[in-house]
Amino acid sequence: MHAIEATDERLPWLSGVFEKRADAERYFAMIPEDLRRCQSIVEIQFSTYPFFIVEKCRPEKDGFHYLDANGVRAILKALTPVGNKDGERLIIYVITEDFFASDAGTDNMGLLNHWHITNRELSRRQRGKVMSSLLKAAAETATRVGRATARSRSPSSDSKRSSEK
Repeated sequence: MHAIEATDERLPWLSGVFEKRADAERYFAMIPEDLRRCQSIVEIQFSTYPFFIVEKCRPEKDGFHYLDANGVRAILKALTPVGNKDGERLIIYVITEDFFASDAGTDNMGLLNHWHITNRELSRRQRGKVMSSLLKAAAETATRVGRATARSRSPSSDSKRSSEK
């Protein structure tokens, strides 16, 4: 797995996540030069979907962390509420398939299935609900993506394509 990470004076973002390095490199080449200067391809330790990306917000802002469910649990368990109960602490994204911005190099991360974790969700009672919600959504999305992939590769769709030639 590979991600194209971008950092500029405002916020970090991911332009894309790709299973194959060649796909990441092809997409990276399409990014306009002025945007490409602040982006790089990074390798992710996962070899299959789904996985999670955690973006830490204030005050710990330190980029993206690529994690499995246990890693997300550990981060949620270690955080304690600080300051305003509505203060945002993390954004957790679930990645179930290749993702890339339609305008090469831009930030379309809001289109990904994600959760904004505030100090309120870090209360003991809420942590379990948050994790349960994350895992349920990841499983449902992965199943839906798997079904769509299986349908698109079904023998009936292959025969339709060959008869249309």
